[in-house]
Amino acid sequence: MYQFLNKYGQVAAFGLGLLIIILFFVSVLSGVDEFNGLGKEAQLQSGIFNLGLYASIFLTLLCAAAILIFGIYQIAKHPKQSMQGIIQALILVAIFIVGYAMSTPAETGLMATLAERFELTPGQEKFISGGLTTALVLFAAAAGAFIVSEVRNLFK
Repeated sequence: MYQFLNKYGQVAAFGLGLLIIILFFVSVLSGVDEFNGLGKEAQLQSGIFNLGLYASIFLTLLCAAAILIFGIYQIAKHPKQSMQGIIQALILVAIFIVGYAMSTPAETGLMATLAERFELTPGQEKFISGGLTTALVLFAAAAGAFIVSEVRNLFK
């Protein structure tokens, strides 16, 4: 299976995507006149675009499953070579956990207003804050690595 996907995977993905696009356009174009004749409320209830939405969801889930399956397969097949990636993933999880643990739900100000508007629970607020902290730490690390590598290359 791996060899097949390695050799024909891009062509198969392109073909599947093209097939779904063609099916979507055929289904939409065959009903677009009726759709345009509907009122605003009826258009919102119409299912004319459901094929595209369901196909997108299916392809997203298929890709996520493939990433997990092949990732686990590669880790099991080459555990020594995978150690660096596993350690990096654990560092990411640790950064998120620290960001999550350090965050507190907003009580006043804009963030509290937004949390109230979107009906966020304190746990959801902490989860968002942990994700943002992780993203900011990764951004700072990438910027730092870029600067260090450029300075290092300057003196080479």
